[in-house]
This record gives sequence, structure tokens and C-alpha cells, in this order.
Amino acid sequence: MTFLHRKLGTKRLPEGLSKFKGEVYVVVGSGNQALGKEVGYEFIRSVISSARHKELHEAPNCDHYFSGSKNSKIFSQAPVYAFSEEKTFKFPDYSKGVMLYK
Repeated sequence: MTFLHRKLGTKRLPEGLSKFKGEVYVVVGSGNQALGKEVGYEFIRSVISSARHKELHEAPNCDHYFSGSKNSKIFSQAPVYAFSEEKTFKFPDYSKGVMLYK
């Protein structure tokens, strides 16, 4: 059982995700002590290995909870980036997005 499976506490979610054939975009914070970039790569490599497209993005100066107004802008950009047909804009970008919380 991988580290990620232990963290999720179940096999059902990883087993279902391992069959997913679509696109997956993972965003982690550079200051995330719980689930950092290494766990993001492990997730891509071991859990969503069947996805046809995978991207890992790291938000600078961001913790696990995307705390603060600047990180709320990144949080608001994530679905826009993931569902846009053309990836013509920089992501993550602190100058864009909507401040969702302070």
C-alpha cells in the first residue's frame, strides 16, 4: 500500500481513479507540509496513471489550505484553467483570479 493509499484511508477511491481516462490537474502549495509536490507526483504516478493528460502545478508560498487572499485567487483560477479548452494563460498567477476570502 502506497503512502497516498494510507493517507486516503481506503482503496476504493484510488481504484476508481486509476481507471479514469480523462484529464487531471493537481495543484499543491509549495509550503504544504501535509501533501507537497512529492505526494502530488506520487498521486500522478500511482493513482491516476491511466489518465490521458496529467499536470502538476505548484503554488508558491501556499500552504495545504490555500490560506490568505493571494492564495484564494489561485484557488479560484484552478477550475477555470482545468476546464478551459486552450491553456493560453499562465497558471498559477497571483495577478489574476478572484479573491474568495482573506
